[in-house]
Amino acid sequence: MEMLFKHIYEAYFDDVYRFVYVKTGNKWDADDIGSETFRKVYEKSAPSETISIK
Repeated sequence: MEMLFKHIYEAYFDDVYRFVYVKTGNKWDADDIGSETFRKVYEKSAPSETISIK
């Protein structure tokens, strides 16, 4: 799961960051919210499950 999560993080973090930045107008909030989003994805994913992002 580590490798799968790493690939998802690398592929989507910038998009999530930009989305949150546009909504908040604050780079610190965008970084915190983006990081928190991926932390939750990581915690909620069981090792045997695959993560699907549409």
